[in-house]
Amino acid sequence: MFKQFITLTVLCVISSISFASDRVALLIGNEDYRNGENDLKNPVSDTKLLANKLKNLGFEVNVVTDGNRVTMHQAIDDFGRQSQNAESAVFYYSGHGMQNKYNQNFLIPVDAKITDDNSISYNAINVKKVIDKLDEANPKVSLVMLDACRNNKFISTKGSKNFEVIPYKTGSDGGLFVSYATKSGEVALEGTGKYSPYALAINQHLKFANNKSLGEIFDNVRKQVKKTTHNDQTPTTEIDNIGHFTNLFGIDVNNEKIKQQKNTTPKLHALVIGINDYDNPTLKLPYAKNDAKAIFDVLNKQVGGIYEKGNITLLNNNTSTTKSSIFFEMLKMQSTVRDDDVFVFYIASHGYNYPNGDYYIFTSDVDSTSEKAVRKTGINAEELQRLIASFKSIPCIKQDAIIAVNISPVPKNLSPTLSALINPKSSFFSV
Repeated sequence: MFKQFITLTVLCVISSISFASDRVALLIGNEDYRNGENDLKNPVSDTKLLANKLKNLGFEVNVVTDGNRVTMHQAIDDFGRQSQNAESAVFYYSGHGMQNKYNQNFLIPVDAKITDDNSISYNAINVKKVIDKLDEANPKVSLVMLDACRNNKFISTKGSKNFEVIPYKTGSDGGLFVSYATKSGEVALEGTGKYSPYALAINQHLKFANNKSLGEIFDNVRKQVKKTTHNDQTPTTEIDNIGHFTNLFGIDVNNEKIKQQKNTTPKLHALVIGINDYDNPTLKLPYAKNDAKAIFDVLNKQVGGIYEKGNITLLNNNTSTTKSSIFFEMLKMQSTVRDDDVFVFYIASHGYNYPNGDYYIFTSDVDSTSEKAVRKTGINAEELQRLIASFKSIPCIKQDAIIAVNISPVPKNLSPTLSALINPKSSFFSV
């Protein structure tokens, strides 16, 4: 009559922590050029490095490596659609670039066959196309990073020249921030290691922080690259319709409210519960404790990107999983969760839905399956929701939730349901 019950209740406590679709990114790295004369060594590595950084910042990331002309056009078109009214849209390109005689910047696909100035516009991708797509999409903030000032043989084409800084303008309400790997007249260096100096600097300084503006972030990028290259390379920026003190998520860091919250990063709190054993031994479950431990490990791995670590607690023995113990831990959490934190509640246990619609979660001190006993020692789902909603927060309670995770290898001894949901072939855990 009873079955194992798994619930994941997520309390979102600040409106500025958005779903991944509100932050989108397209990264393109071209290094294996078909003519064999213009190969580069690290655009693909740079692209993958920054893709991981942006994923940790909550972005939905698309990556193109060694893109041909058709692939790049399609990826940019898709990026434009995905950026519609987004909070933040990021475009990054690493590879060869050049200018035509009309002073237009172009990104060069790996299959480009450029024979004269007239062939550039057909065989390469005008940066203006990226800007236009972002204008149409109107995200709150558009960040474009261009590492295309490379030394290449394409510029031997008559009338063409190296990629240079252009002050692009946006026609939308959103702001545009463009970062170039180096200033006009200089060549962006690949460096001596796996990554370019520019990509390494972005990876270090691009972060989620209300008190860090794009201007500050890329000032730090410029300083680090100059130091690393002994002043041979100087990144530069161009901005339009955006303040120097605007951060990656469209917040003016000079705003008084943000000043008051300076140096605060959202913390991730969680109460994770797995109950195998009950006072009534006939209710014993084989996988609940292991399932809870797997979720506990996943949540701890989310720390370090968007979130700092808060109170992430695992309860999975008989004394800690009674009704009174669980509510005691909940009240402790209530006193520590701030307005801008995130709280996750997970429990793997038995549960039962009574004819009147009341749903009860079994705790370890349930000693009988009678309705009277369960109502006394079990947890009423509505009671639990009211307690979570009473946290000092902007409540966003969900019992059908999706959390982005990827566990590899899959831990052993999990329930078949959880094993299937968190297998390495899937990017999502869903209940």
